[in-house]
Amino acid sequence: GPAYGRDILTSVARGWLAAGLLAVLLASLAGWLVAGRITAPIHALAQTASRMAEGDLAARVPDAGGPATSQDELGQMARAFNRMADQVESTIVTLRQFVADAAHQMHTPLTALRTNLELAAGAGDAATLQAAAEAHAHAARVVFEAVRRLRRGRSLAAGARAPQHRAHARHQLTRRE
Repeated sequence: GPAYGRDILTSVARGWLAAGLLAVLLASLAGWLVAGRITAPIHALAQTASRMAEGDLAARVPDAGGPATSQDELGQMARAFNRMADQVESTIVTLRQFVADAAHQMHTPLTALRTNLELAAGAGDAATLQAAAEAHAHAARVVFEAVRRLRRGRSLAAGARAPQHRAHARHQLTRRE
């Protein structure tokens, strides 16, 4: 009778509850896995950016099967990031070489200047003092010329970047309009 019908309803309700909980758990697991696959390329890009920020200039977003090989927006962003990283690394390497060259070019005349000053301090005759003064003037001209070249190189580099920066700013303004 009625008790038997109630037992059937209770058993069906428990079955539906168990099936519903299982479905929610499976849907949650599937969602978690899909979300992980979707966010993995963004995570790889963020990790690469962090490595670069810590000084690893060779860090790149992985190509082999990674986000940089996909054809979607994330792939485009990963490839653009890698191109930017190449440019940053190249610029830093060039800058380091430039600074090393500048230091070398200034070291020699400054060493000669210091040596001449030490010699002039110990000499008392006019001819030695005159020769030291001429050597000092020559060393100063060499240093000033090196500084002038450094400044010109810096202004040339800034001038070369300025049109690109202005074009990018114009592009950003026209996109907003």
